[in-house]
Amino acid sequence: MSADTDVEVLRRQGRVVVVGASLAGLRAAETLREQGFTGSLTMIGDEPYEPYDRPPL
Repeated sequence: MSADTDVEVLRRQGRVVVVGASLAGLRAAETLREQGFTGSLTMIGDEPYEPYDRPPL
């Protein structure tokens, strides 16, 4: 199996757990999907509110 094939298998069948459901965790999950990750994606967090976009300072 070539390295390219391994990456494609991970994109389709891989599992990623993002610890922290704040804005940074949300961005990590969004970026994974935007880059073609279609595997299992789990977010774990105890934040009391949903993430929201903050204006740049």
